[in-house]
Amino acid sequence: MTFFIAYRGAPNGAQDWENRCRSVARNRRDSIYVATRNLPNGETFLFGWIGKNAVPLEAQVQEGPGRVHLSTLPIETASGEPETYRSATLTVDLTDATVGISAPVTSPEQLFYAQRDGNLVISSDCRLLLQPGWTLNPAAVFAVLQYGAIPAPLSIARDVKRVPPGQSVTITSAGRESIRRFVWNPGAAQIPDSMASEEVRRRLARVFPVPGSTPIALLFSGGVDSTLLADQLARDRHSDVTLVNYAFSDDDPESAIAEKVAAHYGYPFMRILHDDGSIDHVLARVGAEYSYPFGDVSTLPTNAMIHAAIGRISPQSLVVEGTGADAIFGLTKRLALWRRFTSVPSVLRQAAAAAYRGFGMWRYDGPVRKACWLMRTRSQMPLIEASVMSQNSLSGIAYQIPEDDGQTLAAAIHDSYIGAVDGHEFDVAASMANLMHRCSGYCVAKSFDPLRSAGLRVLYPFLTSPIVDLAALMPVSSKYRDGADKFVLKAILKESLPGNLMDRPKAGFEPPMARYLRMPTFRAYLEDVVFDPRNPVLDFVDAGMARRMIEYSGQHDLTNREVHNYLWSLTFLSAWVDAHATP
Repeated sequence: MTFFIAYRGAPNGAQDWENRCRSVARNRRDSIYVATRNLPNGETFLFGWIGKNAVPLEAQVQEGPGRVHLSTLPIETASGEPETYRSATLTVDLTDATVGISAPVTSPEQLFYAQRDGNLVISSDCRLLLQPGWTLNPAAVFAVLQYGAIPAPLSIARDVKRVPPGQSVTITSAGRESIRRFVWNPGAAQIPDSMASEEVRRRLARVFPVPGSTPIALLFSGGVDSTLLADQLARDRHSDVTLVNYAFSDDDPESAIAEKVAAHYGYPFMRILHDDGSIDHVLARVGAEYSYPFGDVSTLPTNAMIHAAIGRISPQSLVVEGTGADAIFGLTKRLALWRRFTSVPSVLRQAAAAAYRGFGMWRYDGPVRKACWLMRTRSQMPLIEASVMSQNSLSGIAYQIPEDDGQTLAAAIHDSYIGAVDGHEFDVAASMANLMHRCSGYCVAKSFDPLRSAGLRVLYPFLTSPIVDLAALMPVSSKYRDGADKFVLKAILKESLPGNLMDRPKAGFEPPMARYLRMPTFRAYLEDVVFDPRNPVLDFVDAGMARRMIEYSGQHDLTNREVHNYLWSLTFLSAWVDAHATP
């Protein structure tokens, strides 16, 4: 896994861009491959990759008469999956210097570009495109704070654009841009309940590599999603598989069950034990390690787990993670709840929203707070955004989004996600929006960059097109039955897994954030990075409210995820900006 780089423009600018990329590669101790082509208009086209195990250019480049086509995954290993899901791509027409760039639909790999002084620079690493003196894009800051991820075409920097997922941007030699929108079209043939289990198995088998071709490290909680992947690997006779588990304590009951599941399948079990001291190391590297900012409080344990595992698994491993199953098979109950609260008269929703703010309900847990939170969030945005995209309802409490930034953000959300699912029924559209925004934008982002920076390949089976399309092709009766989500996945596991290892409540990957907020080293980090008067992110938030939230959460062991996600989003964004600030 590597970072993609490209340039089109004046020859002297190409040399400057190459020098910058080589400097970055040296600092990261990475390999770099670069090639150039001369264009008829006198410009230079430069392209290449930076990474720990960057493969030779020939493996990712196709050249034909008058064109060069590049893919961020080696072309010869591509499966039958559509390229729009599989990787970012770039095509340059060597006759007229037109460049086309495309971003994958459901992937944490993002593609950025900027036009400056007639030159075009492109990379899957936003950090490479930041210029000295770069400034924050206000709408992008608010996107991280409220939604956890920045919707394209926005990026954290004002003069850098992001290619929307699944879409293609064409840029002529004169700098004119045109875009080809992505419209999700999974097909119309519904899968009957009687064939649901078989179809899930068949599609998962298509996603994994040939058994015996590569060692596999499966990030393994022991829950339904990761257990289904272990079950499929065992069914397909993959033998070189290690299950990597993160335990929050020596007596973590979830980890104990995960170990029993691993023993059932006969796979080695690697337990990584949480250590509060590791969080200090995460804080020290987190701003610099990620190629773009996002907000997900479980970044803390995930990053610690990845770094602990890197030295214990084979460097040739394919790392597999099960994010995405919730969005495809597990949203029915959640969406029904949101619809119920949407049916509440508007005047009551507004009253609940005012009560949430007026009584400071962010300080509490419990059903009353949750109901007011639901109605406040719904009063602030459309149903799809409220139900599967927004992380909190703290706008107007912890931060205030100006009207023009709110309009910019709403337009980006529509162009990136909502427009792609127009015409689908609500539950199906919400599933795909969740996959494109939440799952791809921050859930898998927290593992993606640490893994690809280490030179490891990574696979998210539930974000591949054969599985993603099941969100539309599988009836609700296969996803939700007897008051529970993921019916078809559990039905598959019942065929091979004892009931005592499967029938248990869902447990989230929740770090002890309230405890972290009491740690002296964590508090010192907040003072040094977040509350540093030079931190430009403070211009967009109520710093006093952030301090009150930190104090209250630490003192009262608050378990309110919306507060913890907000505080972590503020912390991570501040750390990222601090790591990449220029004099």
